[in-house]
Amino acid sequence: EILKDKLQELQSKGVKVFDAIRSYIGDQAFFSSLRDYFKTYAFGNTTKENLINSLSNASGKNLDTYINGLLRGNLPSETQSLNTSYYIDKRAA
Repeated sequence: EILKDKLQELQSKGVKVFDAIRSYIGDQAFFSSLRDYFKTYAFGNTTKENLINSLSNASGKNLDTYINGLLRGNLPSETQSLNTSYYIDKRAA
């Protein structure tokens, strides 16, 4: 049960981090960077820095400090209070 709760917490944090990045750089840059990232690193090894570089290049912003802050738990307040399952379903519609 403890492991299940920890995994759910980790998954929720990942969703919140990506949602914060998407909100910060906008949909066009976010999805463009992901397409480029997956195309470049498909079937290979990659690092967090590779993802940050793809996001930075697509947005024209240096996101290193911002993303590392998010990963340390410095999420924007509106993202912290987000009901992620509802939010994801609502935006996908």
